[in-house]
Amino acid sequence: MTAIDHTAVTLDPEEARRVRQERLERIGRWLLPLAIMVLAIWLWDRICVWND
Repeated sequence: MTAIDHTAVTLDPEEARRVRQERLERIGRWLLPLAIMVLAIWLWDRICVWND
């Protein structure tokens, strides 16, 4: 066995669910506010264009 060999780690269903939930939470923490800001900027641009 060398230092770069990776052994497969088996996860029980509860731990796999927890890891998946943590990953989704980590992604959502950045994606949701970013999506809201992009939508708000786009809507503001549309309002400004429609009022011209």
